Amino acid sequence: MDYVIVTNKTKTEFENLVRELQKNTEASDFVKLAIGTCFGDSTFDIRKAMHIADEKMYEDKAKFYKAHPELQHRVVTK
Repeated sequence: MDYVIVTNKTKTEFENLVRELQKNTEASDFVKLAIGTCFGDSTFDIRKAMHIADEKMYEDKAKFYKAHPELQHRVVTK
């Protein structure tokens, strides 16, 4: 699991950042990633936020492989 914490952003700004990241990776033939997010204020439990983001990431990953089953068991060679 990898996490990025974004601070000092409104929910709208945060959502725009996520959309931009999704747009850039969808346009790439080389970079594919699953994204899970959670927005909260400074009182939000970080462990809960990580759990929510992790679940959403796996949902995004499943959606990707459903749309691209040919990539699910791809072997990378050098």
